[in-house]
Amino acid sequence: MRLAEALAERGIASVRYDKRGVARSLAAAPREEDLSVGVYVDDVVAWSERLARDPRFSRLILVGHSEGALIASLAAPRTPAEELIAIAGSGQPIDRVLREQLRGRLPPAQLRQADSVLASLKAGETRGDIPPALANLLRPSVQPYLISLFREDPARAFGRLRIPTLIVQGRNDIQVGVADAEALQRAKPDSQLVLIDGMNHILRIAPSTGLQQLSAYNDPNLPLARQLVEAVSRFILRGAEAEKGR
Repeated sequence: MRLAEALAERGIASVRYDKRGVARSLAAAPREEDLSVGVYVDDVVAWSERLARDPRFSRLILVGHSEGALIASLAAPRTPAEELIAIAGSGQPIDRVLREQLRGRLPPAQLRQADSVLASLKAGETRGDIPPALANLLRPSVQPYLISLFREDPARAFGRLRIPTLIVQGRNDIQVGVADAEALQRAKPDSQLVLIDGMNHILRIAPSTGLQQLSAYNDPNLPLARQLVEAVSRFILRGAEAEKGR
């Protein structure tokens, strides 16, 4: 919401929505088992088509954060989007990201169990033998979604785009790293890449490690990274000016 408010101050309108199964869109996905990447992509396409018909808006730009960067990349070719902005988006398959995140956070025995389950999901197979310690992440009801997610290659999807793109990545992000942003740029070399010192995964300025980094996730008073707003608004407004000059 804060990014939307900051963009509005610069004359840039936006539409945000809760994805299916979350917050106000909870009723749109009564069964978690029915969720998939394809469902989320279809939702982006539907919203894009609706907004493209709305005379209040002159241009359509997709902005995706984290997993949303992948969803936006997959949806963009099916929409009238003129530009795409990927914020803290992974540049590698998500099963690899999860393995990296779990490494060092789980004791060896649980890590082996997690690796085994992730390997099964990568192969398209569900698992029922989920240890209690891993139930929140790998519960049976979310496995169909994870299977669909693990099939996708974020860098490949990003590289297929034929519209101007901006990649924004925080240097203090403990979930997605600078290497991911660089992988996206390698996949689409004409992309603009902006690295923001001190920005974490939730787009706030926070220490790179320690309890302060973790506490930042639960502190609503932390301001949005100023450079993020500047980079996103500059990219959008330059695109608008370029279109006027055609």
